[in-house]
Amino acid sequence: MQALFSQPGVPPYYSMGVMASPPGQPAARLIATVHERFPALRAVPGAEFAGALRMVRVVEAFVTTISVIALACTALVVANTLVMAVTERTREIGILMAIGWPAWRVLRMLLGESLLLCLLGAAAGNALGLALLHAVNRLESVGFGWIPAHVPAMVVLQSLLLTAVVALVALLGPALVLARLQPLAALRHE
Repeated sequence: MQALFSQPGVPPYYSMGVMASPPGQPAARLIATVHERFPALRAVPGAEFAGALRMVRVVEAFVTTISVIALACTALVVANTLVMAVTERTREIGILMAIGWPAWRVLRMLLGESLLLCLLGAAAGNALGLALLHAVNRLESVGFGWIPAHVPAMVVLQSLLLTAVVALVALLGPALVLARLQPLAALRHE
């Protein structure tokens, strides 16, 4: 929990779960004593604390699932865009192949387009995600300033690496189309 909710420059947030209270002392009284002596420490009954941790794990699994689905959909959209680029420029690709460009050079050109498309999407996604974090953090019902409103450099690096992977995976479909393309047939394409 501490790693999730820590923010630079802000005093750390601590939580304590009361699993069992001393004999003869109810948990509510122990929690009240903790709040009196240590105002920065928040004590809750153990069952409530365990439920909160379980909820964090469920939300984490949900976010991971949505992320994987979003990556797969992004790869399909980029692959479709590149296949359409090959289809619409078949004649131009045929001319390039007829003047001596090997298929790998045309594929390298498509890889550049794919990487540019994906990196622009990653930059826009990172900016939008940061803006949403700031917006949600300002909501009284959700935020109250405890949601980390910064994106660590490692997360940005991971998003850029995943972008490169998506660009490479999306290039598989156009590579198959390009491999079957014959220069003379491409020149006759309308």
